[in-house]
Amino acid sequence: MLVATANVRVRLPHAAALTCLGPLLDAGADIVVLQEWSPARALLLRGSGSVRFTPGPLRLPGRTVAYSWVQTIGDSTIGLRRDRLVFERARPMLLSGFSWGESPTRPLGIEPAQTGLVVRCRDRARGTPISVVGYHLVAGVEAGGRLRDDRPHLVARHRREVRRVGAAVAIEQSARRIVYAAGDANVVGLELPGLMSVWAGQPPGEGTCGGRRIDDIFAPGPAESVALLDTPSDHRPILAEYDQEHADWA
Repeated sequence: MLVATANVRVRLPHAAALTCLGPLLDAGADIVVLQEWSPARALLLRGSGSVRFTPGPLRLPGRTVAYSWVQTIGDSTIGLRRDRLVFERARPMLLSGFSWGESPTRPLGIEPAQTGLVVRCRDRARGTPISVVGYHLVAGVEAGGRLRDDRPHLVARHRREVRRVGAAVAIEQSARRIVYAAGDANVVGLELPGLMSVWAGQPPGEGTCGGRRIDDIFAPGPAESVALLDTPSDHRPILAEYDQEHADWA
């Protein structure tokens, strides 16, 4: 199972955004989890598959059938390679509503609402139930590898978001599903219940954003291989390959 995650900077022009996405699809990723892929970019996905929005009935047919894409009204997007995985259903996950924080990059210090995404599917060959949890947590909460004492509201919001992602993972695990979770935590060293970070066992070295390992893929077991890609975005996408024998993890 080849799993990819990428934060594709929202300010990138459409052509540059596609340049970020292309290597993940060319590699044949079975699961693709994107952050900052806004609804304005939905039509860009039609070149590789169909696009559906959750919540809501809107579905855009694709020019090919390679992937099934799911988007929220926020910036979380998940793609499933259709020859490997059968889409079942999806639900948005409210991480935070509008709130006040201390980030100087936000007008009046107001942080926008943020949603994650949970997608359920099945392995086409084995019928194994799989869930994918995509997240993008609030930024500006860490400095020098430590949570910032001068931004208590922002740190409190981040902790709530971590708990909500963890709760979503736990719900899917309780349904006896194989769970992958991926996204941008905006902190180093995020932990999720019962899952292993892609960085576990990896030697110290390069990261995904400014040398920091804030982007991550979580799975029930260790990755067999991990690769970082170079794209026009300010984050380096991760490609991780996992053992296909899901039954060993269930």
